[in-house]
Amino acid sequence: MLGHHRYQLPVGQGGFNVGTLRDLGRNEALWRASLTSDAISSADFIYVYDCGSDPIDGVIQSVRSIVARRPSRRLDMLFVSHFDRDHICGIPHLLHEKRGLRVDTIVMPYLDDIDRIIAFGRSAATTGEHSAERFHEDVVVDPVGTMARFGPRQIVMVMPTDEDEGDSGFFELPPAEPPRSGPDGMPWKAKETGWHSAPPPARRTLEGATIVQHIEFDVAAGTEGGWLLKPHVKRASQQDREAFCVAVEVLLQWPRGSFHDQVKVEKERRGLVTKHRNAVSRAYAWTFGDKNETSLSLYSGPVEPQTAGAVSRNSRMSASARVGWMGTGDADFKDPLAVQRFRRHYRDEMDWIATFMLPHHGSARNFDPSLFVVDAELWVAAAQPIHLHWKHPAPEIVKAIKARGARFRRVGSSPKSLLEERMVVFWPG
Repeated sequence: MLGHHRYQLPVGQGGFNVGTLRDLGRNEALWRASLTSDAISSADFIYVYDCGSDPIDGVIQSVRSIVARRPSRRLDMLFVSHFDRDHICGIPHLLHEKRGLRVDTIVMPYLDDIDRIIAFGRSAATTGEHSAERFHEDVVVDPVGTMARFGPRQIVMVMPTDEDEGDSGFFELPPAEPPRSGPDGMPWKAKETGWHSAPPPARRTLEGATIVQHIEFDVAAGTEGGWLLKPHVKRASQQDREAFCVAVEVLLQWPRGSFHDQVKVEKERRGLVTKHRNAVSRAYAWTFGDKNETSLSLYSGPVEPQTAGAVSRNSRMSASARVGWMGTGDADFKDPLAVQRFRRHYRDEMDWIATFMLPHHGSARNFDPSLFVVDAELWVAAAQPIHLHWKHPAPEIVKAIKARGARFRRVGSSPKSLLEERMVVFWPG
């Protein structure tokens, strides 16, 4: 049996999701007790999906709570959905050398120099707390070097695989060993999506990060069943990328076609996120509006759920294990083609998703209710908008969810809005 707890923490306008796994064996007393006890301290495996808020105070308080309840200080995996400040600013606190957790593996989307400047553009119109702002700039300028400061055993970057974008230079990079489980903690295996047991092809960046395309992580693979963590990355279209480059060139009076070469230089990237941030912000607004075009989604759920059962916190037992969770960061679900590709990537998991995190705090700019991605039981928006006109979450989306007979939950800054889901999954036999 596997115990799984997940927490959507009330950090306000941002994102901080924590998941835990514990091998419960076949001890009935143990699994029953696990449904009512705090899972952070006793977890065999713990992962985090995003860690940030705007303002930053909301996430700092939650980070302190998690760290205080984790005596081993071990964090097995940190997943970063995208490089918006309100999703990453808590990472330096979460992974602080003396007052934080020790992370083993960091997983984030692979973005080239252009994509990272694009990602910065959406947050560039506003400024955050000084240290949060500096970390945001550092991640955009040098993501691998910045994350390496926290001492992870490995950094895994997931490259977008949109059909019309080609291989994005994947096979031009030198080959590397695929990501592997470390000697400590609950073991896991990296597999190529669509292949039952084959490890994913991997490449290595000059900075030492491992790049993969189709990957999923099978956690607790040595026990009966197991737990699946499966990412997916969608990048900006080539047309939008080029339009953004041209916009920056016009605003900064750079020669036409020079942006590609300029951003290869670290000094120029640093200048774009500091003294030229206003131009980057204007270029982003002109090209993309108010949505983030590149984001890593993450599915979390039991392996082979069709053969499993589950017991929830209220002791309700189900003969099926429809307990999957989907985090979407700032994914764009207004484009029918993007929705189609998303559903294709997760075709084996769609029927098992019970909880779905709305992208971009439930913004109507990222989600079309008529293109419902999945038939989830619970839809969640992590939102505490500073300005009411942001409509986070959008009333029409909430109305459409309830009209389908599903439940909606907003996780804001109030401690009472904490979303906690506890379950035990078992595989008979």
